[in-house]
Amino acid sequence: MITLPIFPLLFVDILGSALVLLLSWAAFINSRKLLARDPENALWLFLYWLTLAFLAFGLSRALGHIIGHILVFAGHGALWGQMRPYSGGAALQRRFECHPVHRHRLGHPLFP
Repeated sequence: MITLPIFPLLFVDILGSALVLLLSWAAFINSRKLLARDPENALWLFLYWLTLAFLAFGLSRALGHIIGHILVFAGHGALWGQMRPYSGGAALQRRFECHPVHRHRLGHPLFP
């Protein structure tokens, strides 16, 4: 049986989580600047709240992926075992907060 190193998988997982966090933070900062420039614009207000939800999802995803690997590597697997259900639940909740917006826009039958 051939065994492959797990390092590339962990590297891509951590890098992807960090990129999600970085890009959601950048989008939130830009939407906040746009909203400050024109507070009465409904599009900028929508974009602000959408990017805030993406930022919350990015934070919970980073907690679940980056912090989890760090705790396991540091020998605190038991602590991560206690935190794991909450980080995954937070990520799932953020995903469903953002998702109905896109379903409604695409005309999904659940959201007429």
